[in-house]
Amino acid sequence: MLRVEIAGNTYDLPTEYKEITIAEYLDVYRVLMKYENIDENDEIGHLQMYADLFKLFTGVDDKTLAAIPFDDVTATINSLQGIMKEHEPEGISSFLCEGERYHFPQMRLKGETFGAYIEATQLDLQVNLLKHGKLDVIPEQMAILCRRTGEAFDDEYVQERTEKFKHLTMDILWEYAFFLSRQTANLERATQWCLASLQKKKMLV
Repeated sequence: MLRVEIAGNTYDLPTEYKEITIAEYLDVYRVLMKYENIDENDEIGHLQMYADLFKLFTGVDDKTLAAIPFDDVTATINSLQGIMKEHEPEGISSFLCEGERYHFPQMRLKGETFGAYIEATQLDLQVNLLKHGKLDVIPEQMAILCRRTGEAFDDEYVQERTEKFKHLTMDILWEYAFFLSRQTANLERATQWCLASLQKKKMLV
């Protein structure tokens, strides 16, 4: 966290993904998407985006913002670059939430039930959701697929865990996204292997 003092007030600003929760980042993301299509030469548009981000992180109103030196506003926004850049994955496969460890979903087709296969296909769906910026649905999807050791799925805990997982930090979400990408690639290879095996058996009949 970076502690800054502006107009006599002190603010703690996140500089890394591990310092901002999913719920907080969604607010940032909504601001960024609001200005997604502004031209890179639209100076007024960029200034308005900076103003909206500044208000989001500091809680000041428009009247207070108007009296804050321009350099303080831009310096504050520049300090947030750490949560704007691409996350460098560490390759984790589990995470802690309120003292309990949850594991990312691991799916292999060989020896799995049909129900497990259907569950595995959700991985590809989630990758597409992430690619299209649908971050708000990810905590719920994590609540469905991420489980404690030996735990079976039970839809009764999904809503409660969804709320818990909204308070995970963003580095966990990006690690989850990286993990999904690898799992989806593994699933595609396994599917191709199964189809090739079926085709070979058909030729032998």
